[in-house]
Formats: sequence, C-alpha cells, structure tokens
Amino acid sequence: EHLLDVQEAALRFVETQLDARDQVMMVAFNESARILWPTRDRSRIEKAILSIRPRGATSLHDFLALALLQIPSAGYRRAVVVFSDGLDTTSLFSSAEVSEVARRSGVPIYVLALRPTIGGYVSKGGRAAVLEPTPFEIVRREQRRLKALARSTGGKVFDLDSLEKLSSMW
Repeated sequence: EHLLDVQEAALRFVETQLDARDQVMMVAFNESARILWPTRDRSRIEKAILSIRPRGATSLHDFLALALLQIPSAGYRRAVVVFSDGLDTTSLFSSAEVSEVARRSGVPIYVLALRPTIGGYVSKGGRAAVLEPTPFEIVRREQRRLKALARSTGGKVFDLDSLEKLSSMW
C-alpha cells in the first residue's frame, strides 16, 4: 500500500545522493529475486525502481544473503539498504546465517523499518492463547532480528511509524 511513496523516495535518493562514480545494484524480491546488476546508468536504475510490484511471499533473509554475496568486493563504497517490515515468510536462510554472511562480507546493512498494520486479529482462547505467539509478537520478534542484524554489520536502523520521514531518511 506504500509502494509509490517508497519508489518516489528511492528515486529522490538516486537523484540527490549518488554521484557519477557510484554504482547501484537493486534486488527486488518476494519468494524469488530479480537483480539489476551494478550499473551507473541512472535511467536503468530508475526504470528498475518503478518496475517493482508487490506480490507473493517474502524471502527477506534469502534476499539479504544474495545481495551481500553479489556486491563487488573492492573499489566501491558498499552498503545494503533494505526497506521492509521485517517479516520473512519463506526464506531458506535464517537470520543467524545472514548475520554470518554479513559479518564475512564487511558490508553494512541499513534498514528502513516500516511497522506493518495488523488488522482483524482475534485472540484464540485456551491453551493456544498461551502457547502461540500473536501476530504482534511475531512482528516484534522479526523486527528485533532485523535490527540486530543491521547493528551487527555497522549499519543503522530507522523506524518508520509513517512514510512522512522516508525521504529524509534515504
């Protein structure tokens, strides 16, 4: 529901924060990844940003591992910037495994964390209410993992309650 705002902020970032020497590799992901290989061509980058469409499940940890492994190892400023609610529904990699890949690569991860809206949740009664985490608890747990990952790489986390501050954070 916030895709257009995110795309606009990403486009503004490319226009204002990158110089002619900077290369961008963009990875759009759901249960699979689509990669725009490192390029300086701003029109290709902008086209890739505007082509993103939300659909399917989310393999956030797999995307992070892939991105970290694909970034050139020398000669460039290197960073991963991820915009996510932190929820991972289909990854094969765990957050601990991604943390190890990040540690070895030496690439900082910057997270723009948007709190997802969780509507329509009705608490289960009885034993399930005690043993099963609520959607709110799952979101908090996953966001804590993503934040710990970012901090462990020397990156930063920016919490977004709304998208009003997104452009300045990019």
